[in-house]
Amino acid sequence: MRWPNSIKVGVCFTFDVDGPTVFRSKAKIDPRWGNPAAVSLGEFGPNVGVRRILKLLKKYDIKGGFFPPGAVIDEYPNVMKQIADEGHELGFHSLNHMSPTLLTYEEQKEDFDKGLEIFEKLFKKRPYGYRCPAGEYDDKTWELLDQYDFVYESTMMGTDYPYIQKMKKNSIVVLPVHWMLDDWVHFGWNMYPKFEYQANLQSQETVFEIWKGEFDGMYTLDEGCLYNMINHPQLIGRASRIMLLERLIQYIRQFPNVWIATPIELARATQKALG
Repeated sequence: MRWPNSIKVGVCFTFDVDGPTVFRSKAKIDPRWGNPAAVSLGEFGPNVGVRRILKLLKKYDIKGGFFPPGAVIDEYPNVMKQIADEGHELGFHSLNHMSPTLLTYEEQKEDFDKGLEIFEKLFKKRPYGYRCPAGEYDDKTWELLDQYDFVYESTMMGTDYPYIQKMKKNSIVVLPVHWMLDDWVHFGWNMYPKFEYQANLQSQETVFEIWKGEFDGMYTLDEGCLYNMINHPQLIGRASRIMLLERLIQYIRQFPNVWIATPIELARATQKALG
């Protein structure tokens, strides 16, 4: 994979606007996740975090990709409209942020149908791309992506450069990610109840070194890598962390031959490069 115009690294800033759905979906299995204090952590995202992110992206003239579940679109339509009005891409992120591995094919299809209906009602168009909630996939998910003619998906971690997944009907671009470039790994934490996968909260300095180091490695290798960041407004939107993200943007922008683009722009370039 080679990017056009001698680009050494493609860079994408994406934001999973999970809002309170990440907690409400867990409450269906364990009612403790429905307590107002836990849910309020998610509410911080659309209520505060998105505004700070949009202000930061506008400052540096960057267009990003936002992935809200359908339930969040329905609950926060004005926030979603602002994202779209400022020229950012919006992708599909399920209806209620339920893991596909817990759903039958029929339940997954219903999730797609209802979530896409909400998406298209507000934005008057369908999404190009998909990111799986919780990073949990199964073969049924791939079948649905093919059936609904998605251009790209952005959940897989098998490479650090884009590739094409050939399906029965379509060739779907994969824009890979990795946990190290996901803010949830470093900042996703709750006192009660605890996430089963949570670690200790990391300092901004530690996370900056991790994020900086991965960019430096990709840039030096010059292998057509994709630096695909996943952030969550409820986490990265906190005061010290939005400053961390600004510091990272400033660092990356120093380098020549770096393309900061939306997911669909990167997917279209991949289609041209790989056929």
